[in-house]
Amino acid sequence: SHSTVRGPRNNGLVLGGGADVDPAVYRQERLSRAEKQELVRGRSKWRWALSVLVAPLIFVVRRLSSVPHGGIDTARDGMEWRLLEHAHRHDLPVLGICRGAQLMNVFFGGTLHQDLQSFYVETANPWTVLPRKRISVVAGTHLSRWLECETCSVNSLHRQAVDALGPGLVASASEPTGVIQAIEAPDREFFIGVQWHPEYLPQRREQRRLFRQLVSAARASQQSSRERALAEQRAQGVEQPQGG
Repeated sequence: SHSTVRGPRNNGLVLGGGADVDPAVYRQERLSRAEKQELVRGRSKWRWALSVLVAPLIFVVRRLSSVPHGGIDTARDGMEWRLLEHAHRHDLPVLGICRGAQLMNVFFGGTLHQDLQSFYVETANPWTVLPRKRISVVAGTHLSRWLECETCSVNSLHRQAVDALGPGLVASASEPTGVIQAIEAPDREFFIGVQWHPEYLPQRREQRRLFRQLVSAARASQQSSRERALAEQRAQGVEQPQGG
């Protein structure tokens, strides 16, 4: 016969990329196109020259290869916020990808760069026109243990990123420009957000290890939930059916 103890079906959470997080969620006003252009104009002349030479090529390549952005989706913000609340309350493993990582930071009280063009100018990579960059992984973090590398190559398909870190989170990877590329909650086994898209890098072993670790954490969460449910039933005097 089958046991009556059933664990929850949701043993982990993946938050994917897509629409921008509504700035109202982190108590900011949405920047207008004119305001974004004004921020960009504040950069130095040499950066403008670099932008004129490099930006057109990068723009075309990223438009062809990046995930389309659908503006702001407040309904999605609300739904994923509730999912995060549930996962956080039940200590479920969470992996945030691009927008997902940004929402996780906002959930903890952090803020975002609404447009990275106002923060830095993308530098040219002479070896490739693909949206790719090198990041540095912080030693001693969960991410460092899972990826097993100090630096690694990732894709770059985003125009927003983490600004001020939410309390309780740490930056576990960054790029030379200073943009945060990964965040995590050090007091949790698996609560991590990455700015890149690891699902587009299945050929890279370190990215596969990230997903394997997520699956392992979800299995452990399922087992823990099952054991708690069994203990509660025993405490209430519920007899378990005998196998046979």
